[in-house]
Amino acid sequence: MRSAEHGKSVWARGMPLLLMLLLGFGLGRLFWGSGRGEAIGPHAGGTEPAGSQDPAVAPAAAEIAEIAAAARSAAPSAAAVDEPTAVRAEVPEEPSVPPGGRRLVGTVADVGGRPIEGATVRVVELANVRLFNRRPPDAAALASGPSASGVSDSEGRFSIEHELQFIVIEVAKEGYGTLLVERHQAPVGELERFDFRLSIAEPLAGLVVDSEGRGVASASLTARSLDPRNRPFVWAGTTDSIGAFALPGLTRGDYTIEVQCPGYVPLETRILSGRTDVRLVLTRSGVLTGRVRADSGPDRGRMWVTLTRPPANSGEPLVRETPLEERAFRLEGLAPGEYDVIVTVERLVPLRAGRVVIEPGIETSLPSLVFDAGYEVRGVIRDADGKPMAGMTAIARMPEARSNAVTLKSTATSAHDGSYVLEGVPAGAILILGAGKDHLCVEELRLEVVARREASIAPDLVMERVARVRGRTVDSAGSAMTGVEVILQGRTTEQRAVSGKDGQFEFDRVKSGEVSLFAVTSGGGRRSETVRCQLASGSEEELELTLR
Repeated sequence: MRSAEHGKSVWARGMPLLLMLLLGFGLGRLFWGSGRGEAIGPHAGGTEPAGSQDPAVAPAAAEIAEIAAAARSAAPSAAAVDEPTAVRAEVPEEPSVPPGGRRLVGTVADVGGRPIEGATVRVVELANVRLFNRRPPDAAALASGPSASGVSDSEGRFSIEHELQFIVIEVAKEGYGTLLVERHQAPVGELERFDFRLSIAEPLAGLVVDSEGRGVASASLTARSLDPRNRPFVWAGTTDSIGAFALPGLTRGDYTIEVQCPGYVPLETRILSGRTDVRLVLTRSGVLTGRVRADSGPDRGRMWVTLTRPPANSGEPLVRETPLEERAFRLEGLAPGEYDVIVTVERLVPLRAGRVVIEPGIETSLPSLVFDAGYEVRGVIRDADGKPMAGMTAIARMPEARSNAVTLKSTATSAHDGSYVLEGVPAGAILILGAGKDHLCVEELRLEVVARREASIAPDLVMERVARVRGRTVDSAGSAMTGVEVILQGRTTEQRAVSGKDGQFEFDRVKSGEVSLFAVTSGGGRRSETVRCQLASGSEEELELTLR
């Protein structure tokens, strides 16, 4: 009897514990097994925009499926497929930082918050890329730059001591999408902390074929994320002998895919990650060649060829820069079609070379090019106090109403007395502006160039020191927002920037006068109020834009 009562007592005491365990398991399934991580940190990749699907295509080669399956099988099945993030870490310990040195610490986990062991965190120096530049570094730059690295431990923690200044941070783990934090300046003598959240890798695979369905071998592919938080990272690959490709390690999201191969027109298209049935069709390209007549131009140098589609020069003009060697040039990779051609050489009047038809796989030659030396324009560059300024650049360009796709390449550097001479300027209306490292011209000059032997004399160009505007984009709670587009509008100009680390943005070449700024998220879902400020020559302004 006592044994039975004892059993009932044990069951009565154990029942609440069992119910708590079952409830905990259910909540764990709800919040950890299928929950979505918040993509709130800087430089993350992978939201899923709507409206980017391609038409249905035939399944790719068997080897593509094998590559894609291998990439997926390498990913831990328990992790959620969601947006990766890089947010500021709260590290309880305070590792020491050597005097004058730098240290990066933080954690790596999946989007559910589970620590990831064995993730490689690399700090890479990219000294030749401007801070917060919207042009992404390529894979070669990431592979060859000076670097320091560390590996996350069983709790996902890492610590890296380095002496690098302008850095990107690359986080990689087999089975997960690689994450890259946008380039920024590492603080000296301070800890830099990040929490990284990685999503499962979604490979992109398929075939590159020509217009007749034959595979194109050795075509190079690059994938660039369209999510502004993951914009700086580039994935690269090459097709094999049958035209098959696979780009493993992509974070979830929408991508621009660029395909290039000699003899074909470069292709750019938009594709969602995770597809293994992509079919990219390349078109055979044509070639345009030309030669400069011996008495009318230089032997070598730089040349710009502008191609526009008739009638009425419809569509955006294609401008290609090409070297001029032994008076000859050659342009490859041109899309078939009819074009009007304008050829520009430095310090010579741009030449309208006529209309040509580019055919697939065929070389088209222009008639012998005869350039006009044009006319000279002389002037002086001064500061606001009337003092001559040396080392400034005077630039001549065509007014918009006259340009008609003509690219004018006439520049000159001012001498010690502020004087300059522009050569190869066509007769008629032109615009002249000035620029320097820390200076801009107050107003562009409009000048009517006369067709005569003597140089045309331009009014003085007046320069002023550039103003600078910097600040942060934040949400209504005051937390930094990255990947937000900031638009600055002046009286005659508009500039754009994307907020980077800690929501920071900067415009470092702004004219004096009243400007207005506002910030907007990708897709226009959230926007800040417009802020107006008055800038003086050489002034600096700090602003905070709050998105609601």
